[in-house]
Order: sequence, then C-alpha cells, then structure tokens
Amino acid sequence: MNLTHLAYYVAAVENESFTAAAASVNVTAQAVSRAVSDLEEEIQVPLFIRSGKQLKQTEFSRVFYEKVMDVLDSVADLHTIAVQYRTHDESSGQLRVGLATAMYRGIGLGEAELEEFKVEHPDIELKVFSNTGNSCLVALEDDLLDVVVNIGRVHRPKITSCKLYETHIRLALGLTHPLANHRVVRLADLDGVNIASFSDLGFFYKRFSELCEIEKCEPKFVNLPPEPDAYRTFVESGDGAVFVSDEPIVSDYYRHAVFLEVDSITTLSIPVCLVYKQDCSNVAIEPLKKYLTLKTLERRQEHIVYNML
Repeated sequence: MNLTHLAYYVAAVENESFTAAAASVNVTAQAVSRAVSDLEEEIQVPLFIRSGKQLKQTEFSRVFYEKVMDVLDSVADLHTIAVQYRTHDESSGQLRVGLATAMYRGIGLGEAELEEFKVEHPDIELKVFSNTGNSCLVALEDDLLDVVVNIGRVHRPKITSCKLYETHIRLALGLTHPLANHRVVRLADLDGVNIASFSDLGFFYKRFSELCEIEKCEPKFVNLPPEPDAYRTFVESGDGAVFVSDEPIVSDYYRHAVFLEVDSITTLSIPVCLVYKQDCSNVAIEPLKKYLTLKTLERRQEHIVYNML
C-alpha cells in the first residue's frame, strides 16, 4: 500500500470531505479523491459513503482507520528514533512527562507506575506532571514537556502517537439505578439517562453520538469536575452513569456499582498513547517507551486473567 494514499485517506476521514482534506495536506481535492479510490480498488472494500460533498465512513472504514493510524505512527516513530540516534549516544539527562489520563474512568497510567522506571534508569531525571489532555498537549507543543501519556491519538502536525495499549468501554451504574438489573444495556435504554460528559474521550464521544442519532435516543450529558469523588458520588448515588474502561482498576473507584456492556459500542476501543514531537532529540524517550510498552502489556495480561475469574 502507498503511504501517501494512506495519509490522504486519514485526512479524508478527519475532515469528512475531499476538499477540506486536500486543504489540510496541501494538494488538490482530485488528488485526495483519486488516492482514496485507488485504495478502495486495491483492498476491494468501500471506505466511504459519498453523499454530495460530505463523506461518511463505512463500518469497515472505522476499523481500517485505526490500523492505518498504527502504520503511519510507526513510520513517524522511525524518523524520531533516527533523530535521537544522530543527536545523542547515551540515554541520560532529564525527561519531562505529562500524564493526561483519566483515572476515574480507569484509563491511563499513574505516577506510581513510573517508580520502577526511575529505579531502572537512575541516570534519567524524570519530572512528572498531571493535567488535562489539552493542557498537556499545549505544553508539549510549547516544549515545556518532552512526552505525554494521552487518552487517544493526537492528530497534529509533526506529532507522533505511539499506541501503548487499548481499552474497551462499558457503563458504570449505581446499585439503585433503574438500569442496574439489566444484563446488557441497549442504546435506546439510555434515552433521557444522565451520563457524565466526554471532555476527555473525543473519539468515543463522536462515535457514541452518531450511534445515538441513528437510534434516536438522547442521553442527558452532565459536566462533572475532573475529580474521582465527583464521579464516584454521581454513580453510587444512582443519579447517573459513567463510561469507564473494562480494567480492574475501576473497582477501586466505584465499590458500590455494577458494570454493564452497552450493545453497539462493545467493539469500540480507546487507544492510550505515548505522544511526542517527531523532531525531539531527547534519547530518554526510547527507554521510557520500551518500559511503558512492557508495563502496559503486563496490565493487559492481568486484565485477561481478571476477566477469566
């Protein structure tokens, strides 16, 4: 497959039109349209439903997009490794890490999970900051941070997103919630239900909203402060529901809750990524990436065992 075709396809997905996609990659709309058509002809599967000038992804395209992003991120990662190799020959110095995670959703890594890295790499001074995803990314672009652990990929120029792992989403409900006795929740069941807003789950919110529109259901989104106690009270009081990951850590936050799958979104996953600039020359990024990859692999293995019990 042609990497340029894949990049044009991604632009078409993110801009939802060939014209806007062309402007984002500085080519003509015809070039983007032709690249997508060539790609569809190569794989023999349609990627878009064309309605006038607007593009809508097919179901296959949603899966294909995630795999394409893995490929493009890996290619960008190779460039970053080369820059680091040319610049330095030792993994030492200082590394400023931003944790843009949402632990009340059970997604992401906490500062405690970096303690082993500090022991294994005493020559690397690790400075860790926690904040919202947008704040961490702004700090990254302003060179105030070297890397960010982020929920979801980052689609910004000259930024690499290296996927550490992905997690699936389910619904946390208080024991007294009207839906708590359901085995599986349908989208239609969420009509009028109070649900914590998705300020930290942009990709998931977009897909969830599309599905709700198809099912003609309208949940009531509630803005909560980004604090575990606020989410815990919201759930355990029976007043509302929160979308959380399927990892065991959520039980530490919601001890008096049930966790149910929602039909139609069980296949959706949220990637947790290590994000950094492609031209970053800090060689300490590479050992951190290796460490986090192994660390998150251990987490997923523990998760599989937990679900089998």
